[in-house]
Amino acid sequence: MRSSSINRALQAIGAGTCAWRTALAACCIAWLIGCAASPVETVSDPLAGVPAAALSRYADGVAALEAGHVARATSTFEGLARDYPESTGPLRQLAWLAVNDGDAATGFEYLVRALEVCVACAPVLTDLGVLHRQRGEFDAAEQAYRDALAADADYAAAHFNLAVLYELYRMRPRVAIEHYERFLALEEDAPDAGQIRAWVAELERQAQSVSNTAQIERRP
Repeated sequence: MRSSSINRALQAIGAGTCAWRTALAACCIAWLIGCAASPVETVSDPLAGVPAAALSRYADGVAALEAGHVARATSTFEGLARDYPESTGPLRQLAWLAVNDGDAATGFEYLVRALEVCVACAPVLTDLGVLHRQRGEFDAAEQAYRDALAADADYAAAHFNLAVLYELYRMRPRVAIEHYERFLALEEDAPDAGQIRAWVAELERQAQSVSNTAQIERRP
């Protein structure tokens, strides 16, 4: 039986495309071999011994992408997805390439394929949450991020994206603070850690202001 996240992604395919404002970020090369470290992994990893040549091809694809050679990068990742069908890394890259080309439906299709390979991979589920959030599907985004944290409670990107969702789209600052702080605990040396701490301080002020207002309004 497919997971709820896969079902939501399938429902999203064909629902149309929308404008995308985020740039494509390169995946970590380690993700070429799938999702080996998840504590609730349900799919064995047949690529534990992936040859160095495959990692080199993946690195070449990332380098081509960073240099702006999109067609070459796409061809490289398509070849890797074909040669290593149990790997999530190339599928994630192809998903974002499709999205940034304006084809959200194909992006969802690639992530569905990745989830069928690895049903409890936090990075894939987080990618899925980002696509849902970009489409304004906030319930589906929240569920995908929570599924990611169920797969790996220490996956920092899921905490960060869930914090953004709660801050900007759910208007729940205290919950946002919890996830920002968890992200900072996991990524204390993140390049933008100082900025995120400033966001947390502002959210705490906002939450306190709301609390004070509520107390005033309750007075007889």
